[in-house]
Amino acid sequence: MKYQAPFGSLDPNAPYVDKNVPGAVAGSKVPAKAIEHPQREIETAILQAGLVPSEGDLTQLAQAIRRLTRDGRVDFVVDGWQNNPPAGPVEGACYAIFDVPTGAWAGQANKLAFRRNNAWDFEVPKTGLMVQYWSAGRPYFIVYNGAGWIEDIATTAMPGRVTLASEQDVKDAVGTGVVQARWMKHYTRSLLANSTFYIRTDGNDANDGSANNAVGAFQTIAGAQAYIRDRYGVPGRPIIFKLGAPGTFAQAAISNMPAGLTIEGDLANQGGYVLAGTGGIAVTGSTVDLRGLSISLMGTPTQHALTSGANGSVILNAVTFGGVGQTTWSHILAASGQVTVVGGASSVSFTANARRALHATGGGGIYMATGAGLYFSVANYTYADAVVFATTGGAIELGNGTVTGSAIGQRYRADLNGVISTAGGGANFIPGSSAGTVATGGQYV
Repeated sequence: MKYQAPFGSLDPNAPYVDKNVPGAVAGSKVPAKAIEHPQREIETAILQAGLVPSEGDLTQLAQAIRRLTRDGRVDFVVDGWQNNPPAGPVEGACYAIFDVPTGAWAGQANKLAFRRNNAWDFEVPKTGLMVQYWSAGRPYFIVYNGAGWIEDIATTAMPGRVTLASEQDVKDAVGTGVVQARWMKHYTRSLLANSTFYIRTDGNDANDGSANNAVGAFQTIAGAQAYIRDRYGVPGRPIIFKLGAPGTFAQAAISNMPAGLTIEGDLANQGGYVLAGTGGIAVTGSTVDLRGLSISLMGTPTQHALTSGANGSVILNAVTFGGVGQTTWSHILAASGQVTVVGGASSVSFTANARRALHATGGGGIYMATGAGLYFSVANYTYADAVVFATTGGAIELGNGTVTGSAIGQRYRADLNGVISTAGGGANFIPGSSAGTVATGGQYV
């Protein structure tokens, strides 16, 4: 809208003045455009917001601004997203063109069409541009991704545009379903900052994890992971799963969290936050920090209490391994992944019988950070194979920390190029009731 100076003024930016009889000042003459144009502009904004102009409602401009605002910013508003030019286009109208345009829009796929001076002008959008249009009384948002327009979040079906995809449609990337395999990347959102999600035993996996209460928190680690994957794909920022209140939580496998996942209980009350089950915690393709909690195998275990597998990295701080005594599974297994113990003198404690306390294999490694410590309960739990076992290129390095307590069983076993390093701590550095052994290329130093 152009500024309309007083009628007869030679200065296009001349101000308006009031009539002043004593001062012999004539009042400004108001041109018709100065009255008409602002009304037209305001009415256009009201119409583009999907409202019907009304003489009885003097809040429509404010309503229009609210409607045209999304997430705190004003979006570019278009009159539609379609292939066919409208009949009788209105001057100033703007449309996002779909991928198979017709008529006057032919050959202009995925551009913006502006109606100016009774003709169509076309512009290529900038990548990332988001526009809004209204249909059937509700707003829709589309984003230009550099090749075409995509719906920002397609969560409900819009008649004529969005239909449901069958499972086979998704697999084959065919059909009319909006969620096709080739488009899946457009339906995940990005975490804008490091995020904390709450988990409580009285929570619900239908929640979003946003609050530390029963109506906001998840109930399980698995449920929290599913939520993250559904909405963020593979997160690019670290995430914290905060156990919001003491309790016993179901164990779960953790995968595809390369930017980092922390599962946190309470460093001062690790016994109050228990990850329990028969399958343990298995980590692959992820960096996971476990702190202030206990991991307990229960019932008839089917796996090790903690496994760090392919591309897995686990950090332990104030973690207790306990639960049912058994002779088949280890407390900690590094199978091509790695485990690092950090914290103070009793960073990791062992309070249950097991086949082994520490087991490294397949190039996996278990390491102690400077000042960290392993504590074996003085209750003398039994280790059926060995307290510490390195095999098949696995490495266990304990020399930077301390190992205290007592245990029953062979102190260590190293074979098939497995290495156990105590930095010269001696044959009795690791607790046990019988001497350790080395065979077939294994080393104990």
